[in-house]
Amino acid sequence: MSVPMNGRTKKEHSLVKPYQGTGMTIPSWDFSGSTMVTTSFIRITPDQQSRMGGLWNKINQKRLQYTVDALNSIN
Repeated sequence: MSVPMNGRTKKEHSLVKPYQGTGMTIPSWDFSGSTMVTTSFIRITPDQQSRMGGLWNKINQKRLQYTVDALNSIN
């Protein structure tokens, strides 16, 4: 979740459940490689060796200062 220093969350820079938009897309986001997106989770890489994935926001961040809160789970 991207939060500018004024404390307001920017929806276009945030990931909130349900993650999927239309089909296998997330509005304002791109992903690649082995990344899997469902309504309840985003998996960057599967539980297999030599897999790569990525997730990035397509909208420019115009603020010079902001905070990022992230929760990762490794199982």
